[in-house]
Amino acid sequence: MSSEPPSDLYGNVKFPLLRLLVAIPAGEGLSLAAVKHRVAETEEKEREKEKERSRNEKKGLARQSVKWGMGLALFRVAQIKQILSVASLGEDVFEALILAKLLRDVDPELLGALIQATKVGDMKTLEDLAGSKQLVDEDEDKQ
Repeated sequence: MSSEPPSDLYGNVKFPLLRLLVAIPAGEGLSLAAVKHRVAETEEKEREKEKERSRNEKKGLARQSVKWGMGLALFRVAQIKQILSVASLGEDVFEALILAKLLRDVDPELLGALIQATKVGDMKTLEDLAGSKQLVDEDEDKQ
């Protein structure tokens, strides 16, 4: 039997506490101080591992996160809340998903132009776009 704790396909340990117990040498025992020390060591190693991720790994994780966000944004709000609760994700993730849901209804050309004008600091274009949006809104109200 292997002394390594069970892990998923990506090498992440499924049961972190089990990893700590396996890592404690037989003669050291399971004192609270020993467990706390191992927890601190393990957390430090995890932080170091996070820092060592390559750019490609970070990009891959970012792409996967975007795919998850797009998938989650397709669900109803109640379903999103349930999923986030089970995954122990916070209110900030919920707000980001609601933003993603709202952005699906935005005119992509307008949003792209607003983003580009903001990037380059083109206040004239921003004012023009804001004015055209107000005119469109006023025209819709008249109908």
